[in-house]
Amino acid sequence: MNNNKDLSNSNLLKILKSFSKDEILEFEKFVSSPVYNSQGTLIRLYAELKKFYPEFSDIELSKDKLFDKVNPGKEYNDIIFRKYMSNLLKLAEKYLIYLEYKTKPEKQSVNLLDQYDKRNLNGFYDKLLQQTEYNDAEKKIISNESFYHKHLLEEIKVIHNVRTNKLHLMKPDLKRSHIYLLMHVLLSSTVYNNMMLVNRKSFKEADDNNFFGNFFKAFDIINYLRIQDCLEKEEKWFVELCNYDNLLMNDPYDLANLKKMNEYLISLIPHFNKNLLYTFFSHINIFYLLNISKGADDLKRKLLDNYKLMLSRELYSDGERDFINFSEYKTILYSALRIKEFEWCEEFIEKFKNFHNPGSRDNIVIYSKACLKFETGDFESSMNFLSVLNADNVILQLDKNILHLLIYYELDYFDSALSLVDSFRHFIKDNKILSKEVIDNHCNFIRYYKTILRLKQNSVNSLDFEYLRKEITFHDNIRRKEWLLDKLDELLNKNSVMRKAE
Repeated sequence: MNNNKDLSNSNLLKILKSFSKDEILEFEKFVSSPVYNSQGTLIRLYAELKKFYPEFSDIELSKDKLFDKVNPGKEYNDIIFRKYMSNLLKLAEKYLIYLEYKTKPEKQSVNLLDQYDKRNLNGFYDKLLQQTEYNDAEKKIISNESFYHKHLLEEIKVIHNVRTNKLHLMKPDLKRSHIYLLMHVLLSSTVYNNMMLVNRKSFKEADDNNFFGNFFKAFDIINYLRIQDCLEKEEKWFVELCNYDNLLMNDPYDLANLKKMNEYLISLIPHFNKNLLYTFFSHINIFYLLNISKGADDLKRKLLDNYKLMLSRELYSDGERDFINFSEYKTILYSALRIKEFEWCEEFIEKFKNFHNPGSRDNIVIYSKACLKFETGDFESSMNFLSVLNADNVILQLDKNILHLLIYYELDYFDSALSLVDSFRHFIKDNKILSKEVIDNHCNFIRYYKTILRLKQNSVNSLDFEYLRKEITFHDNIRRKEWLLDKLDELLNKNSVMRKAE
């Protein structure tokens, strides 16, 4: 009987929950279309299911009741009902494919050209090809898919010339097909190279962690593309941007190249779509973060300015969904908090509260408010937020523990701090997925935090202070280095005042 009622783990409902209101209505037309479905039972079943949108959690939503709705008077049959749900799931998956195809007009034109060619509909082929090439020339906007689309278009032209015995026309199409495929490889390799950099900074290094760096060393793809005369000027600018990116991958601390790449990308804003702008601004911001971690504090404002520019141009919204990954969201939040733009932070948290993965949304907002309260000096409120935070992933757990330790220090909760230090150290060292760099980063913080905590409990010896401050200042890998140095300064100042009073 329980089996008849339980729909909580239904894959179909998980997909339906992700649909917008318009998609829920359109999917009904999709299910009702004889092109996709000839089973009246599925039409009736979906008509009942959509009544429970968007939560799909009503007590009336059960297998036996739904079966009775679509098959009145018949005894419930679990095997038959499972088949209904399975078939409706397949339709939902086909609908998702349809949605993806519908939003890619370039793919549609290429596929239609291919069909015209295969059916020897040469008049249709010539007309559509002319229109497609005209649209591409007019657009002048480069996207993440532009080069692969152009490669496929040129490839279809080659195939068409072969089929129509026009081999003498093949050469320029073959060349452009090859060049645009290499442009796509350049974009992919540049993006993947940067992703690999971020990955090995956070997680255990893979055996082949410099795969894409070795690719660029082995193949001088940038200089090869520079000399190609078939590229438009915007496409040549793109090659130069990738060159800056590659130079900074080899030396992220070359501030001259970093400045040039940032200025160059800003000049290319009118020529790139939102996704491509997001990609390269994200790369630049990673290079800024690497330099800031090495003490380049003057870049903090520039980093936040870049994030504000990305937000103002709505690069985190592609028209279909609003999304920001937690790591980047957290970096934006921290960047603003470090330079005390508290009012802007509050607005940022509120504006982007629905941009997170639904499963993590509430926890991220709670953590954000805890950070904001801490930085404004409201330590009790910050701790209250942390008390209801469910750290459901390792990164959030690390952040939660760090913030708890900072609060305990500020409130003189020495016993709580020492207890958490001990458990936190074990948590980090027992973790199997974090990179050595991340583990060292947190272990170094714990070591210096514990030392400063003990100095706070006792009188500060100026010699101990100077040695410790120098050691922390020149250490390359410590979480919350600025906070540690600020606490040391506070202790020294307090100690100086006490000695003068004596």
